[in-house]
Amino acid sequence: MKISPNNCSSCGGEFICEAKNSDNCWCIKLPAVMPMDSQQNCECPNCLSKSIAKRLQVYFSENKLSDVLQFAEKYKDKSIHEHIDYTIENGNYVFTEWYHLKRGECCDNGCRACPFVAD
Repeated sequence: MKISPNNCSSCGGEFICEAKNSDNCWCIKLPAVMPMDSQQNCECPNCLSKSIAKRLQVYFSENKLSDVLQFAEKYKDKSIHEHIDYTIENGNYVFTEWYHLKRGECCDNGCRACPFVAD
């Protein structure tokens, strides 16, 4: 079966989406925080990662830390993704709040995005 490219609904770039043809599309590995319906168009990996990162920030603000930690637990040993788990600043990897939440505890390194910092 030939898979034809889709166009990203955000940037217009072409990418391959296998969600309708397989249970193993690349997007299945990302945190499931985006509502999806049959009318929604797919986004390319870069745009979807950015959309999920924004949605995670909303999720953090709307839920208790204990609930967020419970949700993040199932992604603990999963791969990391740019924009969701880290950004690159001046050539350095900077881990996000989501990455630290997936770890489940503070590493005591004074990370900028540490969600476990005491008030």
